[in-house]
Amino acid sequence: MEQITFDLNEIFEQTTSDELVREATAFKTLPSSKYRLTVAKAEGRVTPANFSFPGVQMVHLQVDAVAIDPANVDASGNPIKGKLFVDLSPTILRRDDGKLDSSSKRWGQYQKAVDKIGATVGEVIEAIKLYPVDAYVAEGFKMPDQTYQFPRNSDERKLAVDGGGEAKNFVQGIYKIAA
Repeated sequence: MEQITFDLNEIFEQTTSDELVREATAFKTLPSSKYRLTVAKAEGRVTPANFSFPGVQMVHLQVDAVAIDPANVDASGNPIKGKLFVDLSPTILRRDDGKLDSSSKRWGQYQKAVDKIGATVGEVIEAIKLYPVDAYVAEGFKMPDQTYQFPRNSDERKLAVDGGGEAKNFVQGIYKIAA
């Protein structure tokens, strides 16, 4: 079969749609479910000036997540796996409504899950790096109007995607591994 070619100069002035770039570079998200989290990397980060709590020291975790719900398997029957990022703050940070910010809440949940209540921050970080935990991970969508949607079924998920939602995972709760 004869190969058809063209001069690349013909497309030099074209632009690529933002939608193509967004979709091509989007992280694959995990479906909402329970997962076992194991820390792959932990580092200290200071929140940027545009963050709701600027200049705060956070513990930034990269975790490997493996589905523990037997219903969450891939086409080969293996548990669904992925990577997630979790920011933790050992400092009490409160939202405008007085509730703990998610980064402080996750710190407390992790601290309890690794049996380090009352321990130093360093002891907690070392335990977090050593011991897996269970967590509920939700798949949500950041919508163009800056709101978030958390679909409960495939129809609602399709509506969020069709509405321009950007998929993200959110660690909603962290727990000690059930015996």
